[in-house]
Amino acid sequence: MARIRIYRREADGGDFPRLCMRCGGEADCDVPQTFAWMPGWVFVLLLGGLLPFLIVALLTRKSMRIIAPMCQEHAGHWRVRKLYVWLGLLFWIAFGIAVGALNKDLPDAAVGPLVLFGIFGALAWLVSAVVFAHGAIKAAEIRDKSMDLVNVNRDFADAWNDAVD
Repeated sequence: MARIRIYRREADGGDFPRLCMRCGGEADCDVPQTFAWMPGWVFVLLLGGLLPFLIVALLTRKSMRIIAPMCQEHAGHWRVRKLYVWLGLLFWIAFGIAVGALNKDLPDAAVGPLVLFGIFGALAWLVSAVVFAHGAIKAAEIRDKSMDLVNVNRDFADAWNDAVD
């Protein structure tokens, strides 16, 4: 996988090669995608609490929207990942609330295994979500006038760099 730089004036997708950003095959559709990025050091502020993190994250967060050429197979590249993360998060929150609410109605022998299942299941989901998201085409950095995308197909990146040069 490769890294490319896209300037805001190029983000409408008109200048992109008609190759899928994910696999390098022929692009059948254009997929709008908004990328967000903030400096990595902002996450260290979580150690100081959620409020300082949120304030600095809101102040340093940058976003950029592009129209990405994709093949039919990869048209849902970002949608599938978002669904996995948000539906998984919703499931584990609902599971925790349900176990907490039904705690008194459940047999004592069932509570321990359910809590362990919830803890280890949620951790397994979290690890898999991080791995899944790590492989996505994503912004490595967003500046005022440009953005660097990583995990882009090498053929697409070569065609893009040839067109830009």
